[in-house]
Amino acid sequence: MSEETAYTNPALQPDENEAKLAFLPRDIAAPLQSLRAKMQTKTSATKTETIEQPAPLWETLSGRLREHIGAATFNRWFEAITATLSAERPHSLRLAFPTRFKRDWVEQHYDCLILAFWREIEPDGIIHLVVIPSPKAAGEELKKAQVIYFPTIPTETRPVVNEIASSALFAAIQGKDRQWLRDEAIASTSDTVVRFTGEQFNQDDHDVFMQLVSVGSRYPAGEYVTATAHSLLKALGRGTGKSQHDQLEAEIKRLKSATFEIKTRRFTYFGNLIHDAKKDEKSGHWTFRLNENLMPLYGVDGYTLIDWEQRKQLKGDLARWLQLEIARHAKPFPVKVETLHRLSGSRNKELRDFRRKLKSALDTLKTAGHIKEWRIDETDLVHVARGEAITDSQRRHLAPSKPPSRER
Repeated sequence: MSEETAYTNPALQPDENEAKLAFLPRDIAAPLQSLRAKMQTKTSATKTETIEQPAPLWETLSGRLREHIGAATFNRWFEAITATLSAERPHSLRLAFPTRFKRDWVEQHYDCLILAFWREIEPDGIIHLVVIPSPKAAGEELKKAQVIYFPTIPTETRPVVNEIASSALFAAIQGKDRQWLRDEAIASTSDTVVRFTGEQFNQDDHDVFMQLVSVGSRYPAGEYVTATAHSLLKALGRGTGKSQHDQLEAEIKRLKSATFEIKTRRFTYFGNLIHDAKKDEKSGHWTFRLNENLMPLYGVDGYTLIDWEQRKQLKGDLARWLQLEIARHAKPFPVKVETLHRLSGSRNKELRDFRRKLKSALDTLKTAGHIKEWRIDETDLVHVARGEAITDSQRRHLAPSKPPSRER
């Protein structure tokens, strides 16, 4: 889809330049007269393909788009466009955008969707996305260039926020053990304060949240994002039956309804993980908005990418919580069993019961290749070696720096 550019050549304008051409030498004037004649012929031929305003058809198409992606998103990207339609069938619809940024963004994210809706109206029709700059184009480009995105997430990974991983916000508990909390202090590291109001989160909720962030990372933060329930469930490694759809709906509701406060050395945040969500019962599409105010949590060194396929193979709430806590450390430091008991949000009242469960979870991680070995020493400190499980970036971080060369 190419950008259209209008231009004129003063030497080829009719009437007023005819006299000027007459005074030019023949070897110069003749080529210019020939070129002007060709341009006029091309212009006349173009005018025979009448372009008309496609009011009824564009209203139908835009209505489908507005319903599918939400009014706010539609207004942001489509409100200022001009739609024109070729008179000949099959109709060719041209959507002209005031800035290249808008055209490129719509082409990247909605091209297939627009064409699919257009083909329902005009089975053999085609779409052209073009740019016709407006007087405000420069300002628009600057403004849109400042749109904030979540970090780019590689397909095979999911992002976990380090300060959340080392807390009981997403506790290592089963669904039946959830509690309703009201402005409750959540166990976290000494550098972070977390408070929570709502139905308690667990590791299943964390998986859903990481998946929503992965899907939403391709869109500006705070924009509506659409995904099918089926695709979300498949990405989570779950079945697609009614019970799984009901579970997903309950988890998305929890992520939207619960509020939490997180206070770090860098900032303090109050709010929800997602602004709102809507489900189309007929199509099975979910439309949701991630909270753009969470962006500071995804700053440099603020999150860790985990292997998603390995994550989906893990069983057990504590094993999954430990995976995220361990993955954020290139070389995990020894931690007290009592500290892990507190930070994981475990419901085991007796420390000896938790220790037994912890050993089983560490064995699970070792078997799955997340860690190389582990041990609990006589002072109840848990030692973990990750071996080959560390990421390339963590490996580079651990590599000793080369001493500066000495010139002789």
